[in-house]
Amino acid sequence: MSLAGPWTPLRRAITACASLFAFILVVAFQWPDYDGSLGRTFTLFGLSLIAGLVVWSTLQWLLSSRHRILSVMARNNLVRRKRNTALVVVGLLVGSAIVTSSLVIGDSLDATM
Repeated sequence: MSLAGPWTPLRRAITACASLFAFILVVAFQWPDYDGSLGRTFTLFGLSLIAGLVVWSTLQWLLSSRHRILSVMARNNLVRRKRNTALVVVGLLVGSAIVTSSLVIGDSLDATM
């Protein structure tokens, strides 16, 4: 049961079909580059699953009519705890920068050798 009440079969069918369509669409776009290697297989499967999950989550959010409580709680938390929110955002930015830079350095070292 979601926040908007029970999911009707129509909602479930729309969400499932859209997720399956996104999965097939990613496979169709990636198929010309597919060479049968294990790395390409995992990449193709992973991208397809991620696309399906993103579409499913977006449709679930759009089709649910009462998700206001989450946004109200987030806004109230932001207003009350500005310093903690800023600290979390800065920490996420620094962590993302560290991971990205390590991946870039690793790829550039692999390319030079």
